[in-house]
Formats: sequence, C-alpha cells, structure tokens
Amino acid sequence: MAAKFIVLIVHLWSISFFCFLKSQEVTTKNYLDDFLKWFEDHGGRCHCKFTEAKDKTLTAISDRKIVDKESILMVPQSIVVNFTVIESSMIGPTLEQLSLTDNQIVKVQDYIQQQAFHLLQMAVFVLYSTHTRNEQWLPYFNVLLKYDCDALWMWSENELKEVQDENLAKRAIEWKELISTVADKIIPKLNNFGLFTGNDLDSETLVKTVCAVQKSSVNVTSDSGHPVRTLVPGLNMFTYQPSVSGMWWTNGGALQYAYVNSTVEKGNTIYFNMNPSGDSVQTLFEYGVFNATGSKFFTPLPKLNSRMRRRLAAMLKLKTRIKYCDKFTFKAAGLPHFRVQALSEENVNELVRVGSNAEKLFELKKIFNSPSLHTQSNAFYSCKDEVVALNLLSLHLRDEMAGRSTGMPQDEDILLQGIPKRQRMAVEFRLRYKRLVTNYLDITSARAIETKRECLSRKRDEL
Repeated sequence: MAAKFIVLIVHLWSISFFCFLKSQEVTTKNYLDDFLKWFEDHGGRCHCKFTEAKDKTLTAISDRKIVDKESILMVPQSIVVNFTVIESSMIGPTLEQLSLTDNQIVKVQDYIQQQAFHLLQMAVFVLYSTHTRNEQWLPYFNVLLKYDCDALWMWSENELKEVQDENLAKRAIEWKELISTVADKIIPKLNNFGLFTGNDLDSETLVKTVCAVQKSSVNVTSDSGHPVRTLVPGLNMFTYQPSVSGMWWTNGGALQYAYVNSTVEKGNTIYFNMNPSGDSVQTLFEYGVFNATGSKFFTPLPKLNSRMRRRLAAMLKLKTRIKYCDKFTFKAAGLPHFRVQALSEENVNELVRVGSNAEKLFELKKIFNSPSLHTQSNAFYSCKDEVVALNLLSLHLRDEMAGRSTGMPQDEDILLQGIPKRQRMAVEFRLRYKRLVTNYLDITSARAIETKRECLSRKRDEL
C-alpha cells in the first residue's frame, strides 16, 4: 500500500512539474505574442518573424527576400524610448529630485558617470512602467526584462578571468561598482516617494534592469547631432553580427533600418551590428555578445616618451590606437606612432620646426603615414629609422600577448568541450584576439627583416 502511495505521489508530482514547464512555455509565448500585437497595433512593421531560438534567445527570421537598402524594420517614433519620453512621463518630477534628468546629467563632468546616470534613468522608467502595468509599454518591457543579461560587467570574477585581460576585468568591476553605488543611494528615495508601493524596489533588481536596458538600447543621433541612448522595440531581437553593414534613417515619423550592400533571403536570420565601430571589447562589455567573424579590437598605443614627440605626433594627426582586424595595414597597426618613437631627439626637434611650414607638414604626413615599405631615404626619415620603428612595433605586439595563461592550441581544445555560455564566449574572445595579434606580429617581423636587407643592399650602408 505504501509503495502504491509513493508511486501516486511521484506520478502527481510529475504531472505538476510537467504542467509547470508547460506554463513556462506558455508564458514565454504569451509575452512574445503580446509584444507582436502591441508592436503592430502601434504601427511597427518588420519583414520578419520574431521568435525564440533554441538557446532561449530572441531572433528575427526574414519572411521574404529583402533586397539591398530595402527597409527591414520600421519603428514609429511614438514607441521609441529616450530621455525626452521618460522626462515627460509621470516620473519626470521624481527624476528631477534624484538629479536624473538630462539637463542635470550633462552637467556631470565625468563622462562615464553620465552614461551610468542615463541608463539608471531608463531603468527606473522601465521598472515603474512594469510595476504600474502601464499598457503603453508593458508588452515591450515584459519581453525586455525576461531574458538574462550577459554584459561583461555582470560576470563573476572567475568568469572575468577567462577573458585573460586584467584591464578589461578591472573596468567591468569598476562599472558594476558605480552602478551599484548609485542604485544604493537612490533606491531609498524611490521607495520613500511611493513609486513602488506594495513592492519596494531593491538594488539587485535595479542593477539587473540597467543591464537589460543597456543591452537592448543603441545610440540614435538626435536632430542636434548628438548621440542619444534609445530603446528601439524589435531591434533587441536581431542577432549580432559585426560584419553586417546597415543604415538608419527617419521617414514619415518612423525609424527605419536596412542592410547596405547585402540581400537577405527568405528564412534567413536578420543581423544587426549595434556597434558600427566594430569594437568587440565595447560590444562584449555593453551587450554581452561576441562573434569572431569580422570582429575587431582596439588597444591604446604607448605614450610617446617626450613632450616634443607628442607634439610632433599631434601635428601629424597620428592615430592613438591599434586596430586589430582581418585586413592588416601598417597604419592600422600603429607603425606611424613608432616611426616618431624611432627618431632621435634632435631629429624630432628639427621636424617640429620644419612642420610649421604647411607644405613641409603635408610632406611629413605623407612619409609617416605611408602604409608601404619605406625604401627611400630622405632628410626627414631614413631606412635605419624604419627598421627601428618596425622592431619597436614588434616588441609592442609581443607585449600585447603577455599575461595570457593559455596558448591558441589550448583555447581551441577548450572550445571542443561542453562549457558554460560565458566561458565559451570568453575563450572565443581571447582566441580571436590572439590570432589577430599573432598575424600582425608575423607580418611586422617579416617586414623588419625585409627592410633591413634593403638597407644593407644599398651602396652606402645606412645601418
């Protein structure tokens, strides 16, 4: 009898658990259906079908062939969310008391803090709208808040170690500390104001919502030409792909998005590059996504070691970062910067003086920004200087690889294993970076040998 009773309990529990799972599926589906109805009722249009992928992420599939520059997504201005919409809402006066209006935020001198305050403003608005079940926004915000946010700054310290970049990990930790500190300060005031009556807001919820609005928003250029952080319904369902080129424009009171130099076949995934500069570090940091195909990395060049060298570099308008990408150029690798570093102090002083002449400065810019092998000596820059510059660049590229606890073969082996999502993203991220830096180093080292050989082959040995 006891055995039958246990079997009955297990059977009932199994039915209950199955029903729970089904209810979760229904909830997910209902959220998406509610959003689609809301989106279309408000005039939104997409040549796509929004759906949930197998990995529990939202995605968009084209419902027909979409030709180059044809509008894929159309979002009426009336349903995009930015600071203007937020500050004209019911919580506008409350935000002013919290110093979270745009006019107050732009007066903050620290740009990083400005970014944090704008995101906190948006997060408070989203949470208030869901708390009050504001039908104007609820179907959209329900979908926005339903999915986990994998932005880098939400990772644990152990997860951050997998990226193998101490500076990036430090930056992520500092950003989360900033968001958490400000959240801790404003939450008591929000609750005292009675904005969340019956369900007081807590710090963890606000921080998670900041992450949600950050990963789902983009910078849209305002009429005054300034970037404004904006939630664009539907856009958060497009899959990230850095190699995709797209364009935005406003027409008839609606934001529209289209591919550039590309066609989407029916049934294909629609992609979007939320970071036009292609900076993979920033994309992982803000949006929690990474795709090795077409990804780029930007790292700062070392500071030039004298005031006159820095002055010369400014006159020549040299880049201050290395751009790592599939298409190698010595300009992208920062060689012009190391050409300045290779000069003697005497030559630097002379070139600063010469550069005061506009015609001579143009000639100097042409020499120092030259992407090709420098084989012709002149009064400004010698073959020997080029060899020194190439060697300095090679040393810097080796330094860029320092502190990595695994090699590329080991990373490749790790990716063959079943590992958690964030760890996989981190390994793919660091492996892509290592491959690009290694490629830059191989090309630079080979060019240094070639250039030295060219110098030695001349009638007069310049080395």
